[in-house]
Amino acid sequence: EGMITSAYTVVKVQNQNEKFMSYFFINLDNYKSLSFLYRGLRKTISKEDLLNLKIPIPPLEEQKAIADFLDSKCAKIEEFISQKERSISLLKELKSSLINQTITKGLDNTIELKESGIKWLGKIPKHWEVKKLKYCCDINPRIDTELPNLFYYIDLESVTNGVLWKEQEINKKQAPSRAQRILKKGDILFQMVRPYQKNNYYFDKNGNYVASTGYAQLRTKNNGYFIYYALHEDSFVARVVINSTGSNYPAINPSDLGDLKIPLLPLEEQKAIAQYLDERLSKIDLAIEKTQKEINLIKEYKTSLISEAVCGRIGVK
Repeated sequence: EGMITSAYTVVKVQNQNEKFMSYFFINLDNYKSLSFLYRGLRKTISKEDLLNLKIPIPPLEEQKAIADFLDSKCAKIEEFISQKERSISLLKELKSSLINQTITKGLDNTIELKESGIKWLGKIPKHWEVKKLKYCCDINPRIDTELPNLFYYIDLESVTNGVLWKEQEINKKQAPSRAQRILKKGDILFQMVRPYQKNNYYFDKNGNYVASTGYAQLRTKNNGYFIYYALHEDSFVARVVINSTGSNYPAINPSDLGDLKIPLLPLEEQKAIAQYLDERLSKIDLAIEKTQKEINLIKEYKTSLISEAVCGRIGVK
């Protein structure tokens, strides 16, 4: 037993194969075939319009054959998707493991270690230091110039997994009040709202770009890529989350972010670690992207297969 909202209509199938009808409605939804019945801003379909639809119904025996065929095929497709999603999870775990290992232990596994003095960080190479982030970076540097008249605006929806997906060019007069972080090449944007998502960005572009105050802007004389990777190390992210406030949209303020500590090492070693991670992680990201494309393609195939079967355009024997 259960309850549903009035946004749903319960359809009890009479004298038809329930699984076939289920696939039939899935097909209608996949292709938005009922869009001509949409009403209002919420694109609602009335119960009366739905029940007055005339739909093609094959004989009961054929309905069962189609349903059995789709059950078999869709089960194999879902298993394929499940395996690919597990592969992506493992690749992401490998990515995190590489960052964690190199940022806290370096590239030489024979080097002598010492206690960092920080419980969550553990041991680090003997010649490394541990410093607060605010002593490694200038956080939200002062702006000496006004916003340019025309610029690309980076908000919290523009970046996913370190990639800038959306570049929105806007006029200064139309800019939202949060457009305040004037960027320079080499700046790092750290997502302060829901930081566990790790949607941070290393800015390496030319031109006029301005970021939202939803980001902390970090400018450093250290190796920027090393600092960027240090911000993604799991124990650091965990400390950020612990120091965040709010339930629905947990966020950390720039002052608390600056008080968190990261390992700091000689500049040449920072550069070597950054280059190593660039090479290794780019290959992992490529594998994740390829696997995700395979998932998307098989999902498209599943959608097409259901449509072809319930519409009688392919034989199911």
